[in-house]
Amino acid sequence: MVVNNKSENINDIEMKSVESSNLARVGYDADTMRMVVEFGIGSRYIYFGVKENVYQSFMAADSKGRFFHAHIRGKYNTVKTKAARKDRGKG
Repeated sequence: MVVNNKSENINDIEMKSVESSNLARVGYDADTMRMVVEFGIGSRYIYFGVKENVYQSFMAADSKGRFFHAHIRGKYNTVKTKAARKDRGKG
């Protein structure tokens, strides 16, 4: 389930740049099991209930896009957040 433009506080989640043609940055909070995925076009989504081993496998995957589509997209409750600001959280 995707809810558009709902504001979620994700300022505490460190974002890391990833090598991908579609994904730009990914962040994870183990305490709340929230994963944030920022796409190259600037859209950003929060995925809820993501286990740490899924996040670690995602970050270790040779193809982040393939892993995302196979194991994350459509599998978790999701909120689309406001577009990422280009000057924040460079990782």
